[in-house]
Parts: sequence; structure tokens; C-alpha cells
Amino acid sequence: EIMSGDWSSDVCSSDLKEELKKGFRPKLKKSVKDIADYDVVYIGSPNWIHTLAPAVMSFLEQHNLKGKTIIPFVTHGGGGMGKCLDEMKRLAPQATVLDGIVIDGKKAKESAEEVRNSLKAMGQIK
Repeated sequence: EIMSGDWSSDVCSSDLKEELKKGFRPKLKKSVKDIADYDVVYIGSPNWIHTLAPAVMSFLEQHNLKGKTIIPFVTHGGGGMGKCLDEMKRLAPQATVLDGIVIDGKKAKESAEEVRNSLKAMGQIK
């Protein structure tokens, strides 16, 4: 059980804001050992109160992405990209961070064509 007692989105939102404010970064169980072998890295995150989820921040801080092209993809519940793109650029300053793909979480299952079109526009697929 993750939480017990009365739960509301206000409590959850308050907890998330506090974690972000304190700079919480979870320890990752694994790292990508051969990240140097990749030129393009796709990094996904939910829009977590207008920014990246702390686990994604941990990943960006723990991996050398110098010279890489990062293609962000973000799901959201109404906040769009928020500050996720800016945060990726800040945490991976020596990488090229493209505009990425933004997907409404409620429509994620129906977003295959939208994702395909975005990847085509970025020159990642034909």
C-alpha cells in the first residue's frame, strides 16, 4: 500500500510540490551503461506539476548526454509541455534538445498517428 487514509488530489499535489521544492531525486535502480553508443536519446516524462518527474531528472543528472540529440516526449493532463523542455535543456546543457512530442494523457492510446507525424517532422522516421 502506497498511501492510506483520506486521499485527495490536493494532498497529492501538495506532496509533489514539496518534493520538487526540496530537489528530491530518487535513486535509479539501473543506469544506461552504453549511453555513449547512442546519438539520439528519447526521454519521456509525465508533466509533473509543470516540470519533469524527479526520476527523469535523476536520469538526466546521472548520464553524460554531451553531443546527444534528445527527443522529449511528455504526457499531460492539461498542462501541455509546461516547463519540461526548459528543464531538460537545463539538466542536459551540452545536448541538443528538440521540441519533442506532447501527448494528452487522456488520448495517449489514440496518439500513434500524432507521434508518427511528429517524428516525421523531426526527420526521425520517413
